[in-house]
Amino acid sequence: NARLLVNEDAIESMLIANGFVSVDPSSLGFMEQVTLFSNAKYMVAASGAAILNMLWAPADAHVLVMMNDTRYANYWYFGNVASPIGQTLTYILGETLEAQLGGDIVHSNFKIDPQAVLDALAFRGLTNLTQPVQSLNDALQEVLDLAQEQQSAGDLAMAEQLYQEVLKVQPNHGEANHHLAVIETHTERLVDAIPRF
Repeated sequence: NARLLVNEDAIESMLIANGFVSVDPSSLGFMEQVTLFSNAKYMVAASGAAILNMLWAPADAHVLVMMNDTRYANYWYFGNVASPIGQTLTYILGETLEAQLGGDIVHSNFKIDPQAVLDALAFRGLTNLTQPVQSLNDALQEVLDLAQEQQSAGDLAMAEQLYQEVLKVQPNHGEANHHLAVIETHTERLVDAIPRF
């Protein structure tokens, strides 16, 4: 797809944390798609052909389409599909980023506010949804604090392991990379340390 939801991973993680299942319809056979989507009560997806699996969803399904906010967008396209079935359709509009395909604003990359997704789901009847980003940051800070304690105590192997755990979640985490580079320098692994500085 020429149009990318640039923070798709963050949106997907938030939805999974709230009980949603992530599905790549292109990895499923036709009957698998029909079976899966015929049981869907809520569908959240970026604008594109895959969202047309709403055809198999029940009449009371809620379809939420994320797309870039542009006056040139065709907002009635998916409505023409959802309305005859009886489904509710909600657009979640995001910030339009750089234009793609020679300036085609309709197919520009875009970014969606995660809170807008939660608000749209709440409007469509799902309550008690959470934004797990803060709890993830809190958890990473706890691991980082523990790693620094271990490093100060001289247990470099344990500290290194903990910093690596932080980097698995946030590979560009500045503080974890810095402390890990210090350990690698101290243990004479300059080849590993230099790219971290």
